[in-house]
Amino acid sequence: MAKLECRATVYIATSKDGYIADKDGSVEWLNNCVPKLSEGEDCGKSLEDLLSSVDAIVMGRKTFESVIKLCQPIGPHPWPYRKTPLLVLTNNKEFKVPESLDTVSLGSGDPAAVMADLALRHGAKVRLFQDHI
Repeated sequence: MAKLECRATVYIATSKDGYIADKDGSVEWLNNCVPKLSEGEDCGKSLEDLLSSVDAIVMGRKTFESVIKLCQPIGPHPWPYRKTPLLVLTNNKEFKVPESLDTVSLGSGDPAAVMADLALRHGAKVRLFQDHI
């Protein structure tokens, strides 16, 4: 059997102290960090560019909980991940995904096992967007 290849792209925002959210769970500081760029400069790949280049997304439960507070179906903003399959890693057996998010599934395991499973489900070459886990 041929070895399946997976590539992971990490797309993350982290403050100097190593956390994304502040003590209250807010990520409002991200809105204040929009860089002042000169004409012709950019910050690299946008989320849209990144999503068009990946086959699956993996994120931790706490990150997912932050996203669904901000985005539909619970929050006011559009769901940012379109129809890209999203795997939420959690060991919390009681955690449930809103039914309307039919591209979201739950999983757990070490990173190598998660990647191998994604490769089997999505084909020989998986490009993965891995949010903060």
